[in-house]
Amino acid sequence: MKDVQITVADSQSNKQFKLNEVLTEISWSYQLGDQPGKLTFSFIENGTDFFYEGSNVVLNVDGKKIFDGYLFERNRTQQDEMSCVVYDRLRYLNNKDTFVFNNHSPNDIFKTICSQQQLPYRIVNGSTYKIPPTVCDNKTLYSMLTDALETSFIATKQYIICRDNCGTLELVDVANLRVPLLIGDSSLLTGFDFKSTIDSDVYNYIKLVQENENTGNREVYVTLDTTNMAKWGRLQYFEKVDKNANATQIKQQANDLLRLYNRKGKTLKLNAMGDARVREGCGVALGIEKLKNENIPHMQFALVSAVTHNISKEDHTMDLTMEVV
Repeated sequence: MKDVQITVADSQSNKQFKLNEVLTEISWSYQLGDQPGKLTFSFIENGTDFFYEGSNVVLNVDGKKIFDGYLFERNRTQQDEMSCVVYDRLRYLNNKDTFVFNNHSPNDIFKTICSQQQLPYRIVNGSTYKIPPTVCDNKTLYSMLTDALETSFIATKQYIICRDNCGTLELVDVANLRVPLLIGDSSLLTGFDFKSTIDSDVYNYIKLVQENENTGNREVYVTLDTTNMAKWGRLQYFEKVDKNANATQIKQQANDLLRLYNRKGKTLKLNAMGDARVREGCGVALGIEKLKNENIPHMQFALVSAVTHNISKEDHTMDLTMEVV
């Protein structure tokens, strides 16, 4: 196994254990969405390396800190093998709570949540866009934040994500997360699977409705793409909008939604030799000749939406899901 070390600080005794020679399997993964980063590893027990749930676990690869999280699950076998599941601090944003946000930006919401949960945080690239007044009742903290970030994205086109960067939660713009790495026919790629669809989250007809409390009528706002409707049929998006929004705001929202959803959904999964720098939200350059006619970026950067790294005694591989449009 390459230069890999896992350090565990036991939650009960505060003793530190360094695991390297006894490790048998290591895998860690990240994805955009409501799932935290996850580290799994197995090792052969020697009678002295023993620790409990809640222990802090740090993964170093080639002398660099890659993952920092907490032990949530242990599984022991009669053959003296223990397997462990570790999550990063995004796991604690799965907690539910109730908040009322008035004239708050995603930055404000992020600070409020992290401070309340006593989680270390920093804003690398945030959003100061003020979202409409929102009541978040019995919702996960992560969904509160991502709903605000999505509202901001529709208005500003700034793609901000929340991630755990080796022990600190941060807001960061994916535009600043490019990795100087080419994955393609002659570089790292070992296989791919591509899918194109208009069956999910694709809309060419946007219909927004606002209740008019003064007249008792509904105001209807529609924007559409006749070209794609002729090709695909009517794929309709419907939403009731805030009663306090004005006509200009609603029309702009409809145009923004059409621009966001009026395109094919594409999924590209890659198998490649591993590079520990690759994680969710980062950009890597693609060079796959067979996909040029699918309008997949060629010798250009594409976004990694999910990645799983696997390290064995022989090699380091990774499975990636790319976000392509």
